[in-house]
Amino acid sequence: MASIFEVRDTSAKVGDAGALVAASINKFGDVPVMDWQYNLMLQGRVFIGGAGIEATDPDGEAALNDTTPTYVLRAPDSGYVVVPLFVRLQLTSEGGAAPDAYLTLINSNLDDPIVYTSGTACTVLNALGGQRNAHQSKFVSTVTIAAVTSAQNVVIWQAKDMPDNMLSVIAVDPDGGSTESLGDPISTIEIPLFPHIPIALTKGGMLAFYTATGTSDSKYRPTFVWAELPDTIL
Repeated sequence: MASIFEVRDTSAKVGDAGALVAASINKFGDVPVMDWQYNLMLQGRVFIGGAGIEATDPDGEAALNDTTPTYVLRAPDSGYVVVPLFVRLQLTSEGGAAPDAYLTLINSNLDDPIVYTSGTACTVLNALGGQRNAHQSKFVSTVTIAAVTSAQNVVIWQAKDMPDNMLSVIAVDPDGGSTESLGDPISTIEIPLFPHIPIALTKGGMLAFYTATGTSDSKYRPTFVWAELPDTIL
């Protein structure tokens, strides 16, 4: 016996979790499928963290130090799974010679997460609007955490020894003999994590952005996007 589906012209919320409802099709007989990221957004589970238009970006570090990342997205110690979806970092002050930058995944023993000590909260908005659900993760700048061992972190992306005139010269004249390119515009580092790098942060796991500039500090403006799910899915 063939299954019968209802033709619908408009989308509608037909029930809560656990409700038994009929599937819908469009006028061509196709079953519409919503992208899972949009589905999470419409549930109020997607968040965007960053800085406002008048914000002052924090100074990076003079040297690489595993205990002082510039930005961190940290999952709660319990209750939630955090799925990073997108990272954008825009260089706003090139600082001194040969700035370095690293995006790192930090995970430790689930029963002994890396200790978070302090940080300055960045702006976080619910992607659905209206701040329907409060975010449970920490998204912070100027961070202090406990020491991270080599067995607890993996570098996802890095830019080492970038030109120290990235903004003042190369971004103005990108054809001036340089082979460096960090995206479009040239001062922007854009790292779409899904579907290229499937990552889930749990029990204090972190996505950390480190900077190191030997003389005057470089500065970056972040945009992080992530989803938060109850850890009962595990």
